[in-house]
Amino acid sequence: MRITAAFRRHAFGAAAEAILLALILGIALLILSPFSPMAGSLGGLSDASAARGGKGQVTVSDGYFAGQVTATVNPGGEGVWAYAACYQRGNMVYGQYVKVDAANHATFQMGPTPSWTGGDADCVAQEGSWSKGGRWRVVAEAPFHVSDPG
Repeated sequence: MRITAAFRRHAFGAAAEAILLALILGIALLILSPFSPMAGSLGGLSDASAARGGKGQVTVSDGYFAGQVTATVNPGGEGVWAYAACYQRGNMVYGQYVKVDAANHATFQMGPTPSWTGGDADCVAQEGSWSKGGRWRVVAEAPFHVSDPG
């Protein structure tokens, strides 16, 4: 009986450690996902698009600081949104959610913001929707670049 109880305690402890490790790894991947390259060969970032899991596609052409960029999403549809976030030296300087219009487009104003008063930025666009619980669910993601002609 003692061996069985000890084995159960050990098995429970090992399972708890595995679950904790999986949670930590999942959170780390979620936090780092905007910085990772997406599927496919992106080459230059101009007019780049990358589908996540074959569920959708978002396309955004490179843009200019203080200008606008338009994201095109596919499949799009009712309740679909687009999100854009831009980073300078790893710091987020811009983030905005825009509801997709009937033509499956969303337009973003690329600065200025209080955190982004000029300079180039590396950005990511996402197509997604909100769950009933208020959680953002990503369907597709693509990088793009914003230049500051200065």
